[in-house]
Amino acid sequence: MPLFLRVSVALCASLAVALSMVVTLNLLKYDETLRQLDHERAGILLSTLSHSIIIAHDLGLPLAANSLAEERATARKKAQGIEDLILFDHQGVILDASDQGRIGKKLPDAWRGEAPSALQWTARSDGRLLVGRRLHSSFGEEIGGLLAIISARSHAGAFQAALLRWPLKARGILLFSRLLSLPLIYLLARRLRKLVQLVTDEASPSLRERSS
Repeated sequence: MPLFLRVSVALCASLAVALSMVVTLNLLKYDETLRQLDHERAGILLSTLSHSIIIAHDLGLPLAANSLAEERATARKKAQGIEDLILFDHQGVILDASDQGRIGKKLPDAWRGEAPSALQWTARSDGRLLVGRRLHSSFGEEIGGLLAIISARSHAGAFQAALLRWPLKARGILLFSRLLSLPLIYLLARRLRKLVQLVTDEASPSLRERSS
C-alpha cells in the first residue's frame, strides 16, 4: 500500500475513534442533563404546590380535601413527563392520585426516600423517577407529603433525536476533516518518502562496504 494511503487511513481511523468517544460521552452527559431537568422541574412544581396546601391547612382545610387534578392536567399539557402527582398524609396513606385504586393505600416504603428527615427526596421504581416533598405546617408539624412520578420515557423522544442527529454530525465532521487533510497528508507522505529515500541512499554505500 502506498505511504500516502497508509498515512491517510491511520489518521482517519484515529479521528473516527476520537469522534466516537466524544459522541458517546456527550450522549451520556445529555441523558444525565435531561434527568436532572426532570428532577428540577418536579421539585419546583412540588414546592409551589406545598405552599398552597400548607396555607390551606393552616386555615383549617383538611389535607384530604385537596385535589391535584388541575395540576396533573397542567403538567401533562406542558409535556413534563409526569405520570402522577400523589398527596399522602403523615402516615403515608394516599389521599389523592390519578389512579383511584391507590387512594386509601399506604405509600410503598421505597417511594418515601432513604432519609426520613429530608425535606425533599428522590427514588427510582421500575425505571421511573420519583421526586417527593414532605409537608410541614407553620408550627413545624409534619402533615403529609407530595410525590411526583416521572415516566421513564419522559425524554425518550429528545434522546432518540440526539442519538440519530449526533452520529450524523460526527460523520459529517469526519468527512469534512478528511477532505481538508488530504493535501496535508499528501505533502507529508511525499516528505516522508523523500526522507526514507535519503536515509536509504546514505546507508547503501556503508552496507555495500560491509558486505564486500
